[in-house]
Amino acid sequence: MAGPITMTHDPAPAAAAAEQPRPPAWTRLQLEHRLIAAAGEGNRVGQVDNGAAAYLLGVSTRTLRRWLHGDPDQVVGMSAKSRAAVWAALRPTEKRLEQEQLDRKYAIEAVHQLALPKRRRRIPPAWIEQQWLDPHLVAVLDLPYAQAHQIAFARMEGRPLSRLKNRGKMLDFRVVPTRFHATLLVGAVLEVVDPWRVVLARQWTKQGPGQGWMAAEAPQVSLDELAVTNDLP
Repeated sequence: MAGPITMTHDPAPAAAAAEQPRPPAWTRLQLEHRLIAAAGEGNRVGQVDNGAAAYLLGVSTRTLRRWLHGDPDQVVGMSAKSRAAVWAALRPTEKRLEQEQLDRKYAIEAVHQLALPKRRRRIPPAWIEQQWLDPHLVAVLDLPYAQAHQIAFARMEGRPLSRLKNRGKMLDFRVVPTRFHATLLVGAVLEVVDPWRVVLARQWTKQGPGQGWMAAEAPQVSLDELAVTNDLP
């Protein structure tokens, strides 16, 4: 097992930044893409489900149509307060972001424990029972109809891996030693794409709401490069 992991970025600043987002001035097309990703597609391909989107944002369908009307390249005419509310509605909740930081902290501590000599390790039985110490596959998935990417992981064997492969096309993947290493690699990816994150509609993930980001706007991520940067095996 590799030595203790030292993350290049402290999870705490990322959480603090997430608590005080700076909503961008989206173009109409950018907002439309986000709403398709977060609320789903309507009866026509490439069209926002206006009813679901209005409910998600807490606005009337009339207001939504006004925001989406006009030149796709024009900036949406909404107040700063409305933009902040839309930003918050589309992104992961503060509770979700806090849980991600707790998961990463636990994973760092677990990897440190696994790096100790065998006589000093304290391995909770649940880690073995849940097969968290098995190799895991981390993958960046392309969800083309949502125009979004998603990061996910699963054990290398069994139904979880099959379900992951069925979600979307794998753009990049990396096998890591344990679930804890997978958690840390996923966290490193989410730090990079944080400004473009969006909670994906069930329509795209084939399960519950998923954590993704807008493919056309966010920088490309390399799992191998991020693993090296963050001292992950």
